[in-house]
Amino acid sequence: MKISYCPRWLCSDGDEMITQHIEIRSNDKSQIPITETGYRSCFLMGPDVLEEYQNDPVQFVLAWLDEASQTKKWKCHLEQSRQGDLFG
Repeated sequence: MKISYCPRWLCSDGDEMITQHIEIRSNDKSQIPITETGYRSCFLMGPDVLEEYQNDPVQFVLAWLDEASQTKKWKCHLEQSRQGDLFG
């Protein structure tokens, strides 16, 4: 997986209007818990939005993946991937 981060993707003169950008790509464009296409773009507003994650975008993405991997939709995807699909 590749994570790209731009801390000041868009900003005004003051720090309060900073937009941060994170791009997530799976290595082989395979589905991951936060995207069916293997690509996800995320815009974060404000300079301190990543403070909870020690200002580390990788920690933010890992927490996001952990949370999304617990959803019913992702668990169904994993189960179907293991079983295969005879009709699809």
